[in-house]
Amino acid sequence: MAIGGNELSKEELEALLGESGEEESSVSGLSKEEGRVLKDISGTSMNAAATALSTILNKQVTIAEPAVNEISPEKVTNNISGAAIVVEAEYSGGIKGPTYIIFLKEHGAMIADLMMGGDGTSPPEDINDLYLGALGEAVGQMTESAAASLSSSLGKTVTVSAPKIKVIDFKKGIPKDLPIFQENKIVEVDYNFTLGDLSQGKLMQLLPLDIAKPIVTSVIGETPRAKESPFAFAPGVHPVQFARLSPTETTQLPANLKLLMDVPMSVSVEIGRKKLTLKNILDLGTGSVVELEKMAKEPVDILVNGKLIAKGGVVVVDDNFGVRITEILTPEERLEFLK
Repeated sequence: MAIGGNELSKEELEALLGESGEEESSVSGLSKEEGRVLKDISGTSMNAAATALSTILNKQVTIAEPAVNEISPEKVTNNISGAAIVVEAEYSGGIKGPTYIIFLKEHGAMIADLMMGGDGTSPPEDINDLYLGALGEAVGQMTESAAASLSSSLGKTVTVSAPKIKVIDFKKGIPKDLPIFQENKIVEVDYNFTLGDLSQGKLMQLLPLDIAKPIVTSVIGETPRAKESPFAFAPGVHPVQFARLSPTETTQLPANLKLLMDVPMSVSVEIGRKKLTLKNILDLGTGSVVELEKMAKEPVDILVNGKLIAKGGVVVVDDNFGVRITEILTPEERLEFLK
């Protein structure tokens, strides 16, 4: 299902997925197995996004039950009734390309109202720049957490740009200014979206087919196209040759260090710092935002007993925050810092 849309008939599905018996397109769509894998990966990443949103809104948010469809831009537009919030972000690193999240305007207004200190029951009818900024902060946390989860699923680092947010009335037809709607094929992942006890509905993620494919093949590898012999290769194409893995070199630690292995150490993660005057501190209240002296994309510091040993990125693991180590000092350097 999609936002405000009806289920597709068998004939429509066959036409959209290219299963009507006609000659296969030069651009291969997702197979059933690839669709299942994408469903699992997308469900996990959006669950991480929901956990991050729940934390900053202090309200239970669920984004669940993903359903994967490969459809046309026209069908996407028909499945969205009225005005909606469109979030556009760009993957980089292990996966490169755009991703889009679409949800109802009323849900965006509720999230923005909660971010502004309201209770979400009286959201604004028109989302002005101030509320868009608040919504952008919330959505930014969602996309960062989703990208971190995607990195974990794929086994390679995926980062995401700051999201661009637009309010678009889909009753006016296909939005020509969004590149995703220039694609011939779009992979649509629909979710059930619940915002605490305030509202529930649908949330949609859109991916170009040439982005969805690499996500899937990163997990299961290339899938042979239908009607091809599994033993035949096209001219100039050869099986992939993988380099032989060799054991990672480890540094020998002093033998007497084993005596200290059971000593408890305090591990902490520092996302940033800020110096405030006493007046600034006394002025702080519920809803106040303290801007830290660190850019959003910078890695966080990982400290042991107050000493820096590594840097990394914040991730969400189930319902808990975690940190993925991206830079680490050698054992000798870490021992030196701990002195």
